[in-house]
Order: sequence, then C-alpha cells, then structure tokens
Amino acid sequence: MISQIHVYPPLGVLTSVRQKTICFRVYFVICDDAMQRAKEEICEVEVWTDMRGDVSWEGVALEKLQEETAHSADNEMVLLDQAQLPHGHHIKSFGLSIPSTTPKASHFEFTVRWRKDSQSDWQWVSDLGQNARVVVYRNVPDLNHRPALNHWRQQLRHLLLKDDSTAQPLTPIADSWRASNTSASCVFKPQGKQQTRGEIAFGRLASIERYLAFVRKDKFWIIPQNGSGSLDLNGFEIVILICELCNGAVAAMMPLVKDDTRAITVTFLAAPENKLSLLAAPPSLCTSNIGIRVAASVSGDIQSAVEELFCRIHQSVATYGSSDIPLIQRNECSYKSLVSLSSSLGYCTWNTFYQNISKDAIVSTLKDIKQAADLSKQPMPKWIMIDDGWQSVDRYNGLGKLYDIYANEEKFPGQLKCMVLELANIGIQRVGVWHALWGYWGGIDPDGPLATRYNVEKHHRKASSAVKEDSDVWLISSKDINQFYDEFYEWLYLQGISFVKVDYQSAFETLGAYTAASDCHDGGYAISELYFAYYNAMEKPERGSLDPRERMLFRNSDDYFPDVPESHGWHIYCNMANSIWSRMLYGYFVTDWDMFKPGRRESRMHSISRIMSGGPVYITGDKDDFTAQNLSEVAGRGSQILECNAPLIDSNSAFADSTQSPRLLLSSCASHMNPSVLIYMCNVSAGTVVSSVDISQLYRSVRRNSSQILDVQSPRVSTTHSLYAIHQYSTRKILVAEDLGSIYAIALQPLTCDILTVAPMSVFRSTDRSALLHVACIGDITRYGGVNVVERDVSSVLPDSPRGPSPCMNDRTELAERYSWNIRAKVSLPSSKVAFVFYVRKGANCSKDLSLSVTNIRASGVNLNIDDWTFDSFANVLSVAIPFQTNSQNDEPSTRITVTLSCSFV
Repeated sequence: MISQIHVYPPLGVLTSVRQKTICFRVYFVICDDAMQRAKEEICEVEVWTDMRGDVSWEGVALEKLQEETAHSADNEMVLLDQAQLPHGHHIKSFGLSIPSTTPKASHFEFTVRWRKDSQSDWQWVSDLGQNARVVVYRNVPDLNHRPALNHWRQQLRHLLLKDDSTAQPLTPIADSWRASNTSASCVFKPQGKQQTRGEIAFGRLASIERYLAFVRKDKFWIIPQNGSGSLDLNGFEIVILICELCNGAVAAMMPLVKDDTRAITVTFLAAPENKLSLLAAPPSLCTSNIGIRVAASVSGDIQSAVEELFCRIHQSVATYGSSDIPLIQRNECSYKSLVSLSSSLGYCTWNTFYQNISKDAIVSTLKDIKQAADLSKQPMPKWIMIDDGWQSVDRYNGLGKLYDIYANEEKFPGQLKCMVLELANIGIQRVGVWHALWGYWGGIDPDGPLATRYNVEKHHRKASSAVKEDSDVWLISSKDINQFYDEFYEWLYLQGISFVKVDYQSAFETLGAYTAASDCHDGGYAISELYFAYYNAMEKPERGSLDPRERMLFRNSDDYFPDVPESHGWHIYCNMANSIWSRMLYGYFVTDWDMFKPGRRESRMHSISRIMSGGPVYITGDKDDFTAQNLSEVAGRGSQILECNAPLIDSNSAFADSTQSPRLLLSSCASHMNPSVLIYMCNVSAGTVVSSVDISQLYRSVRRNSSQILDVQSPRVSTTHSLYAIHQYSTRKILVAEDLGSIYAIALQPLTCDILTVAPMSVFRSTDRSALLHVACIGDITRYGGVNVVERDVSSVLPDSPRGPSPCMNDRTELAERYSWNIRAKVSLPSSKVAFVFYVRKGANCSKDLSLSVTNIRASGVNLNIDDWTFDSFANVLSVAIPFQTNSQNDEPSTRITVTLSCSFV
C-alpha cells in the first residue's frame, strides 16, 4: 500500500536550476506488508512535462533506482533515517538526470504520473494547477572568473526603470560604480518628488523571476517575505529587497541615509506594477536635505550580492558621514575573565516565569537544575538572563512606568547582589538583566524618585503590537540621559550584573511626533535627536558596567513561543532567512535566535539550529524540562558550546517560504579552522518530506562565500581532494564518496532536522607511491557541530621515536606488502571523543585485499590505553576518547592526536 508520494523538484512551487544537470526524483513510501507490496507493485513512472517549449506535453520515463551506500553513477546515495518513516514502511525511488540544455525553453512545468503495468490507467500525483515549475539558468556568470563591469551594469539597467511610461533605466550617481571579484554595485539618488506621508517616488522593477524582501513587522522585527513575478508587498516597509532576475543574476537593494547625526529611518514601499517609493521617518524631515540614497548590487548568487551590498553601504556611510567606526569590524580583544555568552550554555527566566519572577523562585529552580545535572552528567548553564519582572515599576505590562533604578524589594530582598552570590555558589558565572530602552515599557514614572533626579518630557505614544492602546509616556530628556545610564549601569555593576538585554529599541517610532506627517519640522527633529541620544548614551564604550570587548548580541527574529505549535517552523525559517543579511555583521555582532525549552518534540530542531546560528545557546524551563533532553549533544565539558560560522541558506530555500512548501530548509556553514562543512536539513512544514539534497552545491557555495565575508577567515578551498567523508548525525552513518556530485535522499518528519558533516579526505602516499591513505578527522561525533573541535586539517608527521618508521613507508616481503603511516590532527579541549575516517587503496588496477590496523595513538605526547579508543576495521572508523586535561601554556587548551596505522596487501 502506497501511503505517501514525494516529488523533487517539489510540486506547486518554483525551483531554479543552476547546475549542469536537472535531477528528477519520485519517492514512494510503501507498507512493508508482502501481500500489499505485490498488489501495489509499481512498474512505470513518468514525468509529464512541457519542456520541449511548445504547447504539447509528453511523458518522460523515470528509472527505478537502487539504494546504494557508496557512489554509483546510476544510483543515489541514501541517507534515510528509518525513524523518520512510518513504522513498517520503506521507500521505492525512481529518478532521471538530464542535461540542463535538454529543455528547449528556460521555463517549463511538470507533474508525475504512475501505473502498475501497461494495461492499468495512469494515476496522477498532483491535482490540476499544482504542477512543479522549473526555471533553468544556463548563462549565469562563473564567479571563479571575474566578469566585466559592463556585464553587471547591464543587469541593473534591465532591473531598475524610471517610474514613468518611457521604460528608461534609472541612472546611478556618476562614478559610484564599484566592482569586486564576483559582483558590482552602485548608488542611486532618488529623483522623484515627495508625496504624502513622506514618500518619495523612486522607480519600478522589471525582469524579476523571484524576490525575497526583508520587511518590518510592527517596527520591532525584520521578517522575510517572498514570491515570484510581481511584488505582493503592499503595506510592508521593505528594509532590503533581493531579486532573482530572469537571466539568473541576483540583485540586492537597500535605502540608506548619509546623515549620521540624527535617527532617521528610510525603507522601500511597494505599489502595483512593481513600483517602488521611499518612506523616510520622521516624515517632517523629508523636506530637508537628509541625503537619502539607494545602494544596489548585482552578482551571480544571493550571498555574493548581499555581501557586495553591505560593502557598498559601508563605503557610502564612510564617504558621506563623519563616523570613523566601520560598519563591519571584529573586536580582537576578548574577555578572558568571564565566560562568553556565545560559547557557554545559558539560561533565561522568561518562558519559565514570565514576569512572575523572584529571587527565591530563580535560585530554587537553578538549584534543582544543578542537582539534576550532577546526577545525569548533563551540562549546567554557566550564565543566566533575568528577564522582565525584576524592576521597580508601577505595573508589569506595556503601560508600566519605571519608579527607580533598583530591583523590586518584595521580589528581591537585599536587591540583586544576594541572588548573584547564591547563583555563583551553584556554578552560574555571569548574571544579566533585561530592561527597555526607555527604562521600562511605559517610560519613567512622573511621580517617582527618577523624575526628581532627572528632567523628564511628556510624549504621546500610539498603539502598537507591543502596547495595544494609545498612552502618554514620560521620558528622560536628552541632556540627562547620559547621567541616567551612568547611574543605572554603575549600580548594576556593583550588584554583580555583567551584561544587559535592551528591549523595545524602536520605541521612539511609536511616538506621535516622530510619525506624524503634519507635525512641524522642529517636533520631528527633536524626537530624532532624542532617539540618537539614547543610543549614544546606552552604548558608551567607556562605560565600566558593560564589557565593551565582547561582540554584542542582537536578536535575529521574533520571539520563541513554546506553546504555539504553528510558530516553531516559522521561527526557524525566519531566523535562517535573516542570516542572509545578519551574517554580514558577524565580525561585530553575534546573532541571537532566542531561548528554547528542552524536552519537547521540536526541541531538537531548536537546539541544533541554535548551534548552527553561530550565536548563543540558552534554555528555559524547570528541572523536568532540563532532564527531558540529552543536552550533552548541545554542550560539552564545562558546558562549552562549539561556535559555528553564521549559516548560508540555500537559494531555493530563501526564495520560497519553506513552511508553506513541500521542500526541506537547507543551509550550510563552514568550519572555522578546517575545510569541513556542516549541512543543516530541516523540515519546517506541516507534513513529512522526502527529498533530494545536492550536497555538492551546498558544500562549494559555503566554502566560497565564507572566505569572502569581511574579517571572517576561512581555510583555502582545496580542489585536490578526491574522496569525502560524510557523517550523518541522526543515524551515525559514515560514507566515503568519490565526489560530491551524487544526489542524496533525506526523509524528515515535521519539525525535525538532521546534520551532515562533509569532510574532504587528505591523501598520503607511500614512498613508492603505490599505496594511498585517505584520512579525515570529523571531530566529536557525539555533539552537534562536533567537527568544529578540529583546529587543523589532518597532516602526516614524523614518529616520536627516532628509530620509528617514516611518515609513510613500505616494507616488501614474499607474502605481503606492508605500509605504515603517522597522521596527526589538532583538536580543541574540552572534547570528549573525536573520530577519524580512513580509506586505503593500492593503485587503480590492483585487486589485492587489504586490511588496515591501528597500532598506536598518542594525545599530547602520551600513549593512550587501548581502552581509550576503538577501531571499526569494517568501516575503517577510529573513535578516540580524549582524557580531560589542559595545557597551561595555552589560553585555549588543545591537544594533538597522533595515530600510527599500518595496512597489508596480501
């Protein structure tokens, strides 16, 4: 009995193809019952398509695929986790790969039909109107070779037209073109007249295939919106607009303001017929020369276009403004005396207590978690965020006003210091607190002590999603705001607080004087200056209560809602899509994907995505939540988190909402110190997905782009590797692939995910060059992102003994040829276990059997006992348990593992 049918490329959505081949796959999920299987035997499967480019449709037969665990040109690599399929079911696969030149037109559609035999009627997989749509890009520029600047100029000329009937292209500012190795960019000055609400006409878009817009949600968040053809974004304020053009190029645009002395926001607004206008706030300032510009870039892929866009904005801000602080920078100084928020497991009080927090409740819960951690050997959180509910306010809601800077005495007797000391006794090394930009949601209490110490101003606030009704707020004046933050943060510092979370940062945009178009010029200017003053006061680098040497964390998306089932998939997709632009700030900021509650069905997806984000990983919940999930997969010894580079989302995942389409959300990130890549596959939709994954495209794209991001160093992409080790986390399956050109089948249930580690294997030859040893260190396979413990790629070394064998030697006897190697990898501590994958062969034409054995392993110069490692001679996988020790000479403890191997060809 056939229970499910899955098609790739997926039905009902648009998929772009940039490879040299187009792969079709159909997966039938079938009950294992023998009698049912005989009745439901499938003999014929066809793709029904119009790829010939005329009005006629035809059937293209698919071939039955054999599941293989090694590379085969005619079959596919299958990485199916049986736990992701219905109980008692298996998958039957059909597929076909054709050259991308086969379709006569660049656009075609298809559906799938099947039947048991030639006498049976065809059965259709999809309903009418639910065909898969495919666009084939055959002339996309090769980013490995620098295209001419004129090529990129022509792309933008076709995209941006004047907002009139002439169809003339918009003209950028003279001499504003900039060209890089893979892209180009320019700057436009709007020529349109001001319209109502501060709108300025800009132009209209043409030649759009698909688009991805990052829009403002209620002014507080940035979320992705995507589609194809016409922009369906009426009512949204667009911060960044990315368009895939009909010829395959990708363009990105973002408005900016050259004036950096006031808080002025500018966004796009979309109108019918793909018209774009610019919306500046405060609207009353639009009549002044505030220097609105639009930066635009174009490249051959989405990430290169966004990278060039941000470089262009950086250059424009440096040119127009007076600030010497670069937009993207890296803080080299690190705070060694305190644990890093992004490299240690943390805890947040919000989804446990919400605003009903107190010193006793927090300490009691963390003590229970500590006890559970000791019993189960789970990692213990090392830092805690005290969220909303601790301050002295008149009420704990959006209308609440801050009475004074101190903690609520009833909830926190003895203030925060007593709680900080008790938390330190159970291993909490850092404590942070929440506050709003104004102090609290409703500003300052005009009848409280703060209003007697500082000058306060009355303003009218409009209703928003955060505060549902209009209200009056009192804010500390711009001339006193520095003094207020000095007092506030100094007190927090004396209480033992080492960091803060600042919420409601767009609050000024809810003030009537900021948003009203009819307001006088002076009113909008005053609010803009107040906005700017608050940010300067809060982020003073010399302030002693906050550590300026750490990269700041910023929230990458809307909140995590543990009790709203439909929010989880969107939360992951939204964060992953936002990483397209937020990863550009990786050198200065760390993206925060919010907390998660362990032990739930979707918790594994959340925990893995937090690891992949490159940002902090922190939990919420009580002891029962804590013990319901194996958090040792998340954090290792000392509660250490393995930090990843920011992820790179696949273009087909970016341009289509993965929560609404039957496709996997795919992304990848490059390892910091070695050429390995982590590939993240997630099902954020409501149904099970069985799909194909092109690992080659994901691997090569992230290796290329990771080496281009400003101030993020990446190992050189090697083109000499002939074999790759692929490790699947869910099944612990390890494959050795000849290349990455194979198609891999993955099955995932709703709100589940998996990780693949792809590691190129280093090659070491014997002295006579007749034997080859391929080696990859894939890191700690017991932890998410475990390959990041590998600090250096595998190398061949001389043995420690002066009388020992050479790095690779061969010894010929009458019965066998024997070879020995010494290989070494450097891994970071604390790591509990690392794995090596080996593959040995003796020439291409040799059919002799071989056996590989491990004779000795050393860690930091010390021989390990045989109980500390295991070697699977069938799979050629070595697992080494690393004894916990630190090297006092290094701030970042690490160890070198040397493995001596030998093999015999009999």
